[in-house]
Amino acid sequence: MKHRTYLESAEIILRQRMSAYVAGNRSPSNYIRGQEVGNALWGFATLDYKPTGLLSLVGEYWTEMLDGDLVVSKLCQYISRQEMAMICWSAAVFGEYPEKLIKILYNGILGVYEELDPDYMQKELYKDNGISPSHFNSLLYLQMMMDLELGADKNPFSLPENFPSAWTSNQAFNGQSEDSKSSISPSWDNRDGNSTMTLSTSATQNRISDAFDRIDFGHVDEHTLTMKDMVKQFDIQMSPLSIDILSLDMANVDAKIGVEVDGPGHWISNIDPSENQNIFSSAGTYKESKSKNGDSTFEYTFKWNSEDQVINGSTRLKLRLFDKLGWKIINIPFWEWLPVESPSLTKEKQIEVQNNYCRALLQSKN
Repeated sequence: MKHRTYLESAEIILRQRMSAYVAGNRSPSNYIRGQEVGNALWGFATLDYKPTGLLSLVGEYWTEMLDGDLVVSKLCQYISRQEMAMICWSAAVFGEYPEKLIKILYNGILGVYEELDPDYMQKELYKDNGISPSHFNSLLYLQMMMDLELGADKNPFSLPENFPSAWTSNQAFNGQSEDSKSSISPSWDNRDGNSTMTLSTSATQNRISDAFDRIDFGHVDEHTLTMKDMVKQFDIQMSPLSIDILSLDMANVDAKIGVEVDGPGHWISNIDPSENQNIFSSAGTYKESKSKNGDSTFEYTFKWNSEDQVINGSTRLKLRLFDKLGWKIINIPFWEWLPVESPSLTKEKQIEVQNNYCRALLQSKN
């Protein structure tokens, strides 16, 4: 749930405490743990709330707190690689790349500016299992957005040639070459340490794909882009490995038109009355039914709609990324599709309504 007033209050408190510390007030109340910084920024990003300039302040705060000694041996005592990865992902969502902070994050996660041995970082400093899929995701998205929005020739940061295999024992990332295909495709939800996704096609997505077939929209399902594609086609500064990193539910590759079926996980509820006078218009009702033995069961039905539902930060990031790649993306909220396959319609009417709906979507992109 997105409550802007609450988020603004949280942002103000963070700014006040970090600014006071930077100004020399080292009161314990102005000390913010790395986990707290990571969680706060990740929360802002997930809710698609952009605290402009806050990332730059984080870089200044860390520099002051660590007395300018931003080596990995000191960073690792303050913040974990997971928490730094969350901040990398947040920076990609915000579209802000303060050089001081990004250098700290790249060094903290990979040790690149100290030329540290990845095995030493894993066993002696962080005592972890190396970088996880979530670290991998975060750094990839940040690298792609910096190269696309700043320009690869103006972006001073690049991922090492042996990334990610040198920093992990995860078999999914090891043994990769330009010609060895990996079935991994990182999830856009980067919080979970197990956030690699296996592409799956829902029944609804199949029916929508059939409707686009009927109106002669040539497309493929589950279109993916690899690290190699990003290097060869867009000059992204990473290794050209055949690891899937981006996907579209449906894609006309020649026209660069993609279709995304956005289920509940893409949406958040806007509950701030200053922006939405009809709070929770999508709230539904409980329906009670009784079994033969008299037991009651309850079913809750949401009335999803666009009045108080807004896309989350990860979906916003994906749209921005594909826009930079030159794609036009059609997003289909799941609640818009439900009426066009209503059981109250005959099969023939359903097909007619579905075809017209998909035609209108395509026309909006022309």
